[in-house]
Amino acid sequence: MKKAWSPVSLRLEKMLLLSQAAAISERPSFWVLFKEITKFRLSISVLFSSIVGYFLGAENIDWVILSLLVLGGYCMVGASNVFNQIIERDLDAMMERTKLRPLPSGQMMVNQAYDNMGLHSTQRIATIFDGITRHSPEGVWFKERAETVGFKQAVAERDSGDPIPPTTI
Repeated sequence: MKKAWSPVSLRLEKMLLLSQAAAISERPSFWVLFKEITKFRLSISVLFSSIVGYFLGAENIDWVILSLLVLGGYCMVGASNVFNQIIERDLDAMMERTKLRPLPSGQMMVNQAYDNMGLHSTQRIATIFDGITRHSPEGVWFKERAETVGFKQAVAERDSGDPIPPTTI
């Protein structure tokens, strides 16, 4: 059976479609939500103290290590903040101060928050760390050693605690 449309129902349908389009266009971008869910300012303040600690304790500044500290530190602090917001989303929805956060306001679903918390961050860090370790002197030594004596023996030598001989890079 075909639905009969009246001018009023057509107007209401048009208003509904326009309001849905407006809601979609007003949705914040992924990066805005990511910054909000990981509590960017709080994460940066924790990172700042880590960086200061690194500068106070390091004899030589290794920019690769410092970069990994910043990247890994932000991901860890951000993941903790995301997990906290997932746990407290129902309470956040009741409080005036926190009801506009991404989860209680419905701008982000829980599975998207979990995704931001772990999987993507881990994959990003793993990719960067893998590239760094493969091209470090230790990584080059391990590759050459595994090709010479076999993988099992190279792992045993690497994990023995003995100094790794210098490589020719």
